[in-house]
Amino acid sequence: MENEKIEKHLKRAELITKALYKNLSKQEKTAFESWLNESQKNKDLFQKFQNQKLLEQKISDYSKIDVVAAKASVLQKHKARTRKINLIKWYKYAAIFIGIIGLTTFIHLQQSNLLNTKNTDNQLTIKNESITLQLDNGDIQEIDINKAQKITDTQGVILGMQQGSKLVYNNKTINHGDLTYNTLKIPHGKMFQIVLSDGTKVHLNAGSSLRYPTQFLKGMNRQVFVTGEAFLDVAKNLDHPFIVNAQDVNIKVLGTQFNVSSYPEDQNINTVLVEGSVKIFNNDIHENAILLKPNQMASWNKTLKQTSINEVDTNIYTEWMNGKFNFYDTPFKNILKKLERHYNVHFKNHYKDIENRQFTSSFNIKDNIEKVLDVFSEYMEFEYMIQNNTIIIINP
Repeated sequence: MENEKIEKHLKRAELITKALYKNLSKQEKTAFESWLNESQKNKDLFQKFQNQKLLEQKISDYSKIDVVAAKASVLQKHKARTRKINLIKWYKYAAIFIGIIGLTTFIHLQQSNLLNTKNTDNQLTIKNESITLQLDNGDIQEIDINKAQKITDTQGVILGMQQGSKLVYNNKTINHGDLTYNTLKIPHGKMFQIVLSDGTKVHLNAGSSLRYPTQFLKGMNRQVFVTGEAFLDVAKNLDHPFIVNAQDVNIKVLGTQFNVSSYPEDQNINTVLVEGSVKIFNNDIHENAILLKPNQMASWNKTLKQTSINEVDTNIYTEWMNGKFNFYDTPFKNILKKLERHYNVHFKNHYKDIENRQFTSSFNIKDNIEKVLDVFSEYMEFEYMIQNNTIIIINP
């Protein structure tokens, strides 16, 4: 039964290919037009192939393509696979690729491990990017979470110690001098924790950065700059208010716990208060500050330049520190962004109709991405393929 379906998709791919290159016989033209008129989805699919840039690189000697050999190769790989995946979905598109860009490209894909039997698990190629620390003079150090190292300033003075996924600065406030800043950058696929010199604890999520003074100055506000997502447990100090700058939003606290999410690509900057109180203001205009209470979220819309306040379950927004993804009425396009950051992958979504569909669910961060996508694909009825670190979502 499965072989029959595969052969059906191969024949259809051959028809589509010949139609694209205007090489249909009368009988094939009738069969192609019958398939094309079956549904609007078929028409849209054919239009997509017509628009593909790959067609600009078509193989000039199409007549030499050995479709029979290509089909046999696909069927052989079907028999060889033992992993529990939807083979029909995979080979349907493998067949279309064969028909469109020819056996030469198919062989190239085999060599690049897209369809190679040596890659039967179809695993992602994850880039192992480094956590970096930029010093005040511009020098950049790599942070190896498998090692421990001392953090020093440009004069060699020890500022703190890094061990594993945690960096702790010496706990002191200096009376005079100039502020010197370090910038910690966390790549996609990793998380990190830092303890500032005043004792404030900061958890940084994937794809985030924190710019902060290596030591705070007496008599001055404690100010740091966040891009991405961070959970802060701010050390209380009535004489030195703590201010977090997150793009257009400033968050002023004395001592509290809150989560801030300010990824540049996101539409909103969200501040979720867990404990204590914070004041939120824009562009240093303190008189328009909004006071946030525990279990509230302030969302600053970058386009509308407006803030909305909502009661929320703070666990949804903070359990990323404990190894969980929580989505609550989250549009699928936003979910893909979060998955990109955590797994350090890239999505190409060719099924635009599901971008704004909302989803509520919870996952363990340790789950592999195939497991997560299988859940979404079951409910949203899409298919996906993996090529290196790119995941292609397809309208079935």
